[in-house]
Amino acid sequence: MFENKKKTGLIIVGAVVIAAFGGGYLYFRSLLGGKALTPVEAARLVPQNALLAGYVSTDSETWYKLESFGTPEAKKLIDEIKAKLEQNSQEKAITQNINYEEDIQPWLGNMMLAALPSQTKEAKFLLVVGIKDKVAAAKFMDKFKQELQDSIEISQYKGIPIIKVESKSEGTFNIAILDDKMVVSPENKTVEKAIDTYKGGASFADKKGAKEILTQTSIDNNTLFQLYVPDYSGLLKQLMQASGENPATFKSIQKELNYVDSMLISLRIEENRGILMQSVAKYNSNFKFPKYPEISGKILSKIPGDSLLLISGGGISQTWSWLREQFEENPDLKQSLDIAKVSLKAETDLDLDRDIIGWMDGEFAISILPSNRQPAFISGAMVITTSERSIAENTLDTIEGLAKSKGVVVKDTNFAGKEVTEYQDALEGQVVLAYGWLDDRSLAISMGDEADKIISLKSSDSLAQNPDFQTITSNLPKKNLGYFYINFKEVNFTIDRLSNTYGQPVTPEAKAILNSIKGIAAVNTMVDSSTVQQDLLIELVTSK
Repeated sequence: MFENKKKTGLIIVGAVVIAAFGGGYLYFRSLLGGKALTPVEAARLVPQNALLAGYVSTDSETWYKLESFGTPEAKKLIDEIKAKLEQNSQEKAITQNINYEEDIQPWLGNMMLAALPSQTKEAKFLLVVGIKDKVAAAKFMDKFKQELQDSIEISQYKGIPIIKVESKSEGTFNIAILDDKMVVSPENKTVEKAIDTYKGGASFADKKGAKEILTQTSIDNNTLFQLYVPDYSGLLKQLMQASGENPATFKSIQKELNYVDSMLISLRIEENRGILMQSVAKYNSNFKFPKYPEISGKILSKIPGDSLLLISGGGISQTWSWLREQFEENPDLKQSLDIAKVSLKAETDLDLDRDIIGWMDGEFAISILPSNRQPAFISGAMVITTSERSIAENTLDTIEGLAKSKGVVVKDTNFAGKEVTEYQDALEGQVVLAYGWLDDRSLAISMGDEADKIISLKSSDSLAQNPDFQTITSNLPKKNLGYFYINFKEVNFTIDRLSNTYGQPVTPEAKAILNSIKGIAAVNTMVDSSTVQQDLLIELVTSK
């Protein structure tokens, strides 16, 4: 019985010890452990009048993911650049005995850099640094103060020490520790404002525009950087005033600046793909967007798959009507437009609004294609869809008559059963431009000698069916306003042809970078009636 009580007592004591140890561990971890900084937490230390703030991940595992991309030549080049930067940084370092990987990286838990208003051309900056390991940070600060004891001055502000460091190479900066965060600035007053914010003052996290951006923004293990601009027009005003621009110049674009309320820009890694940059711009109710037609993307099946570059979209005539409304509010632009319209009408009897642009009301795609023709080894193509074919044909007939009157050779030919009109160089007989109708609504125009390629194009050979294009656009929003695309495989092939033909080799450094990029693709998306999102993906070669 006694033995059982003894065992029971030991179990209870052991449980109490374990609980006490566990609770103590958690308590001291909260005191000494710290944590990685989030955008919202950082913004709570930034004064409310900050113009913008940039959040940077310092997670080494996130940045190491970039090493999965690039050719061996590109990696070697990047390593050489990094070595030079590190050497330059070491030469200018305040102290030679502090090592980033050993002394700083263990406790560094993300950071935010904010720009504050200034009455001078010199901007005011505040750096907020997360402390994920307070013990490691304390060791760093002790080593830092010991190394620079002759250059350090410590003062107090509202009970919080501010360390002022003076350096001939890096200038003066001030540091304060606020719980599990560090604030750093060249100006003592800026650090004091951060302390005021920490003590309950109005913060960037509560600022109109910033609050919405910060709370709606997601951060994950692939996020590298985010930039928050809650007052876009206010930022541009500050930049223009600091630059010394003539106030009259600023006044002339005041209205345009006021259209954008806020902006968010982010940079992240898309695993096995590359780097994605995304921007989201929020416009106010005073801005009226053009009435874009619905973009189906079907026009991409009419563009050759080996295109070097593509720009697609829709509603050229709608955008032009919107631009004309903007011109009405600018006397100089309106006068220039009126002169151009009168001149065009007098020389060609064509109306700029109706005959040149008005019929371009559907989707369009502009492409640069590889060509065997020197000197550039490239040609161009454009496909436009229209609901006003009769107006388009009348315009083309008028232009053809004018061209013939100027001595240009115009010939009709046939490709794949479709009629094509060619404009030829009178001296050499080469085709300069050609056009033909692919169907009732789609007009194809080619520059150079690629008309047959476009007119006779099979759907299976189109850009829409190109595996490279399909891959790079697979993660981009499908409901968009059109594509921007560069195929670096074709670009590099054309550059090599130019280099071999004209004996001007591409530098090894440039070639290393170009060969590391598969392609670039971008789209614009109307998120809602006042928000535009742009996604740009740089697809990189993955390491083998």
